[in-house]
Amino acid sequence: MGALTKPRRSALIPPDAGGGWLMAVIVGALAFVACLSLAAAVGASRAADLWSDGLATAATVRVSAFDEGADARVQTALRLLGETPGVQRARALTREEVADLLKPWFGEGEDFDSLPAPRVIEVTLDPSSPPDPGVMQARLDGAQLQATYDGHDVWRGRAAAAARAVRLTAICTLAAVLAAMLAAIVSSVRGGMGAQRHVIAALRLSGAEDRFVAAIYQRRFLVLGGLGALIGVGLGMGVVVAFTRAAHLRGLAPGLEIPGWWPFAALGVVGAAALAAMFAARAAAFAALRRET
Repeated sequence: MGALTKPRRSALIPPDAGGGWLMAVIVGALAFVACLSLAAAVGASRAADLWSDGLATAATVRVSAFDEGADARVQTALRLLGETPGVQRARALTREEVADLLKPWFGEGEDFDSLPAPRVIEVTLDPSSPPDPGVMQARLDGAQLQATYDGHDVWRGRAAAAARAVRLTAICTLAAVLAAMLAAIVSSVRGGMGAQRHVIAALRLSGAEDRFVAAIYQRRFLVLGGLGALIGVGLGMGVVVAFTRAAHLRGLAPGLEIPGWWPFAALGVVGAAALAAMFAARAAAFAALRRET
């Protein structure tokens, strides 16, 4: 009987004890979804940051075009902007570019040359020291250019709020998937262990200590849970890498990058699944042993 007092690799329990392989399949599927959710969270956070940062370094100047002096005022505004600290570049949009901006509101068939559309200057700001919008407007007013400076303050605030919402939604989605994976592990282990009562009773009658019996099951589920999660995460990482490369090749998402820490976070999902399976099996085994007492 003393041989059963130390945990060791053993064939004392059936190969599919406690529905272990079914749990591995469930864990693999959920780990795959968790990996994709993690990638989506990282990508959404990155996209939101790029969106917010892009607005933070952009501004526009609208010059009234109700009279013949619009072109001269545009040139004066460009010269004034070029002399302003904090402005990296200023460029006047062509009439075709302005028409492209108006098409979503007026449609394709509109004659934009007949519209008194303002002349638009695209301004790129220095992100480290952007000019004050009030000072910029005062300078334009002082030059009597009939121009309006738009620092996109309202849009920048909305972009920041949207970035926070996107990031929070992605994190909550990832947390929900991880919670579902852990719940599925615990549920499948408990359900499967219920069918192992006769095996546990036989081990108890053979003189096995409780910790030895629990160690057999927790080792089995540690391996199966980790294996299922590793396969699921591996497939998920493959999908993410393939999608990222395809997006870069097609120019669909130039800002989409996989951070260096992301594979370690994905492997953390594997560790969490394996440990959850191990502790769930241990708790279920001890519960079954208590019932046999």
